[in-house]
Amino acid sequence: RFSVRTNCTNGEHSDWVTGILLLVVVIGCIINVSYRSRLKQLFNAFASNRFVHQMVREENVMFQRINIFLSMLFLLITSLFIFQIGRYYKLPFASNNDFVNYAVILFALFAFYFIKISAVNFLGFLLKIEREIKEYVFAVFLYNHFIGLGLIPVVVLLAFVPTIPQQFVFIGAAVCFIASFLLRAIRSFGNASGTSRFSVFYLFLYLCALEILPLVVITKLIINIV
Repeated sequence: RFSVRTNCTNGEHSDWVTGILLLVVVIGCIINVSYRSRLKQLFNAFASNRFVHQMVREENVMFQRINIFLSMLFLLITSLFIFQIGRYYKLPFASNNDFVNYAVILFALFAFYFIKISAVNFLGFLLKIEREIKEYVFAVFLYNHFIGLGLIPVVVLLAFVPTIPQQFVFIGAAVCFIASFLLRAIRSFGNASGTSRFSVFYLFLYLCALEILPLVVITKLIINIV
């Protein structure tokens, strides 16, 4: 029987990790073959707000297939990266079954973004700033898309290269994640503060509740495990 030895701390074969990575590769191939021009537009939007404004004006932009595929890729690969961190630092998991633990992380990550986006949309409805909120939500998914793409080689190296210094990889990835988080928050703050319809006070409350607080929690967790 063919199997691939992944770089697990206990030396076990984890065929489900290989299966997840194969699924990620399939999704990546679908995106590259079928939505290459659209992916280029997303790269442009990542670099310039002008392209963000253009794409947000499109109807149901977040439910276009490429965004759904990229969101799936982000959830799959980011959950696997979090699982790898937990395995390396021997964090307590809910189950003795690795795949169950991965599934719990995957569900928790999905639930986090579902609750966050729902709360943001409700805020937009209350404050009558639906257009600004739509741009913000698009920016959240846009940054997540590229975080997911950037984590693919990192997760593959951690899974299949036993000699790689994992702790330095985790720290480097965490620094990049926090930097992208801050860049997105700064970019969103700049966009929102540029409109007279958006109260700076409400913006500050939002940043504290849904941007700064999660970043503080993530940073504290990283410091504790390192």
